[in-house]
Amino acid sequence: MLKRILIIAGILIVGIASFSLLYKPLEVDTSVPTKEKQEPLATKEEVLNITTLKRVSEKLHEKYEGFVVKMNSNKELLIQVEGKEEYFNSVKKEMESIVKSIIKSSTLKDYTIIVERL
Repeated sequence: MLKRILIIAGILIVGIASFSLLYKPLEVDTSVPTKEKQEPLATKEEVLNITTLKRVSEKLHEKYEGFVVKMNSNKELLIQVEGKEEYFNSVKKEMESIVKSIIKSSTLKDYTIIVERL
């Protein structure tokens, strides 16, 4: 009878010890990870460039229709004008001067202005 009690007690002790060892997580940091500081989608300079492009587009839309304003990585400000050759030739110089006056005090002041026909 004493043997049975010792065997049952031994099994219980081994079972409890095994359960506690297996259940206990390893020494791993289980704290909630902090969010790393995320980079903004656009830099301050890019935001200023986009704002300037919007101003150029709005100013040109007051007088002209059928054009696209964009910039490229070659530091060029492109104005692509839709229309016939006569219309393009009549508005090219004026569009260029309007754009120069707008960008002279912006981050795009070093950009080359290219007016082309679509």
